[in-house]
Amino acid sequence: MVKAEDIKRITEAKTLWGKGVEEPLVVIENIKLTSKNFQLVSAMKNPTLKITISDDVNAIKFKSSFDEFQSLYLPEGCVTINILGRCNINTFNYVTTA
Repeated sequence: MVKAEDIKRITEAKTLWGKGVEEPLVVIENIKLTSKNFQLVSAMKNPTLKITISDDVNAIKFKSSFDEFQSLYLPEGCVTINILGRCNINTFNYVTTA
């Protein structure tokens, strides 16, 4: 299970990244999700895929597409995915997610 505290710990080390030290990529494997976990935001202008992994952890994919959203969105059952990305903390309307 992915925990927001773990992502926060990684983002707190961002002062180390820079000259000679690359920002780390994180892999989350075998995530089982249902259609309720997927949302396509700004579909017509800048399609962005939002994947809710847990109550306080989301994955955001910019430059997505409706076709990609449809390939993941199953009306029934679940889909298993792997995610490779960077960690970040976001606060919007006083709600903080990782």
